[in-house]
Amino acid sequence: MAENFYTILTNTGKAKLANAQALGTTVQFSSIAVGDGAGNYYEPAESQAALKNEVWRGPINQIKTDSENPNWIIVEVVVPTTTGGFTVREAGIIDSEGDLIALGKYPATYKPALAEGSGKDLYIRMILEVSNASTIMLKIDPAIVLSTRGYVDDSIAEHNTAPLAHGNLPYLKTSEVVVSPEPNKVLKLDAAGKLPGDITGNAATSSLAVNATYWNGRRLLDKASTTQPIGLVLVEPGGGAGFWDWVDLDGNPVMPPPGYFSSRPEYQISVSMVDNQAMVEISQFYFLVKTLPSGPYAGKQARFINKTAFSGAKLHPAFLNGGVEISSFYIGAYEAFGDGETKTGSSVKKPPLVSIDFPTMVSRCNARNVSGVTGFSLINIYQIAAIQMLAHVEMGTTDSQSVFGRGNCDSPVPYASGGWALSTGYTNAIWRGIHELWGNTWCMVQGLENRNGAIWVWDSGGGKSFVNTGEVFPDSGHPTEMHVASGANFDLSALYLPKTTISSQDNGTYSDYFWIIKDGTTKVCYHGGYWNYGSRNGLFYLNLNNAASSSTYSIGGRIAKV
Repeated sequence: MAENFYTILTNTGKAKLANAQALGTTVQFSSIAVGDGAGNYYEPAESQAALKNEVWRGPINQIKTDSENPNWIIVEVVVPTTTGGFTVREAGIIDSEGDLIALGKYPATYKPALAEGSGKDLYIRMILEVSNASTIMLKIDPAIVLSTRGYVDDSIAEHNTAPLAHGNLPYLKTSEVVVSPEPNKVLKLDAAGKLPGDITGNAATSSLAVNATYWNGRRLLDKASTTQPIGLVLVEPGGGAGFWDWVDLDGNPVMPPPGYFSSRPEYQISVSMVDNQAMVEISQFYFLVKTLPSGPYAGKQARFINKTAFSGAKLHPAFLNGGVEISSFYIGAYEAFGDGETKTGSSVKKPPLVSIDFPTMVSRCNARNVSGVTGFSLINIYQIAAIQMLAHVEMGTTDSQSVFGRGNCDSPVPYASGGWALSTGYTNAIWRGIHELWGNTWCMVQGLENRNGAIWVWDSGGGKSFVNTGEVFPDSGHPTEMHVASGANFDLSALYLPKTTISSQDNGTYSDYFWIIKDGTTKVCYHGGYWNYGSRNGLFYLNLNNAASSSTYSIGGRIAKV
């Protein structure tokens, strides 16, 4: 039975907040405590004055009101790498007087100790809905803050919009001629977002765009650049996730400011109801994988995307259906659930549909195509790859867990003992409205097969016929390089299929694992990992171990629609 996770105010918390509102005072939140629930889940009670079994307590990292709902208070803490050896199942907010104000039931997440050979920061967020947010003092000690990516992005955005931000930097004079970008000089834009007309660019190697600025030698991307190709280059392989940098088509390093990708047209990704199912629409884009001919990264491989066509680029194959170009496709915002006895669906707070084999999952996804409804199917490898490519360029890394969220990856219960998949929408493994993209349950994926190590894929024209690429998969391990070969009716540069692997995760270039068996038979594809695979899970994890007849309670699916 799926568990529900939530936060409640204790009786003490209710009384203190009510008293603060009546007297015009405030309650100051001080710390967050986490516990292991004495080894099991339990339902929090308003009468509790303490966690059932506290294992760690630390000062609050950030506290703020939600930008969309002013009555939501968001409280965050980071359990540091140096602390561990326990499973978190409960969390509580403590005020400055040591009282438990709120209590939450938390998805079981194992926090390793360094002595176990693994370490990670654990980020915990609690959300409280209160009638009057002004009764809570929004105050933290900046000396103890451990910065998350979201905290840094928010802080940078807030700083950049402050009236006196950058006031002491040496702006170029309006009569100054720009000879080359200077890392410590900022080009000041006018009210229209452009440079004064008498600043000119005459560099020997390139001309200065009228609306460009520079940051640490990189061109700081502006609104005008959102319709131009942006690329991500692999600067150095290894290190667990590779070392990457954003570049323009000429190979020059660029810097996307906070919020930049949300302004790009290919990232205008929306959630809507289609046939009463929660679906996420991905709009078409063009891509290019090429070796950079010039710039500081000359000779290195970069992957570019853009909403519209550009020199050398191709429409991503996810937007071809039966040889016909389509403007977008939809995928389920959530893992597939059993919608009646014959269909799958996509909705929040549903147990994932598992314990059926691959042909049955395909059949149940197709079963939505009745009464005039068409285009539903099980998600395919090109649709997965389109999401991977957009997210990869946006992240600037391959470590989706550290950027977007760990997800349900650390359940102490192995699948052989019954598993611990959470209901849909309950984890933080989310990218732009798509939930549980990794962890929780494996996702069956059409269009890719392992035939004794040989790579067979659906044709790149959207015909859904398998093509022998002539290329082979490596052995299991952590990917260090992806295939980019192309040929008649296939283009592996549109996909993320490992070409080489290494046994050590710390030396991999793609954070996630690749799992394969080559035994002379055909194996189907699963994506993302499941609840018990820890740091191996992620956006780039592929499993090509199982026959289509396999079924177990760790393997599910996701619907798609064209």
